[in-house]
Amino acid sequence: MTKSISDGILQSGNKLECSDNTKYFVYADVVNLNFIPLGYSAAQRANVYKVSIDLRLKVEDRHGNVAIDQMIKENTQYVGAGLRSDIEKIYAFEEIGELIKIRTQAVLTKNE
Repeated sequence: MTKSISDGILQSGNKLECSDNTKYFVYADVVNLNFIPLGYSAAQRANVYKVSIDLRLKVEDRHGNVAIDQMIKENTQYVGAGLRSDIEKIYAFEEIGELIKIRTQAVLTKNE
């Protein structure tokens, strides 16, 4: 999830910096994350997952003034082959990460 948020920040035209020159601090707090198996393969392994996430994205300046404080809510569904349910769960998590990246980019671009 951290990589998805970092990619969203970079794609919005901002940069990530870890030094004394840092002007803003970004906090991403996962409030809720749910994996719900919806379907099963012939081998009785979960192959369809619904994933939902509630993430609070907060940006503060060096003095603690809040520039952005927004809840991001995303839902997705992932359909796999059902060979190994743990792998499908990982792919479902990556899918929700891609949606978070796009939403993070949109939030930061809108507030420039």
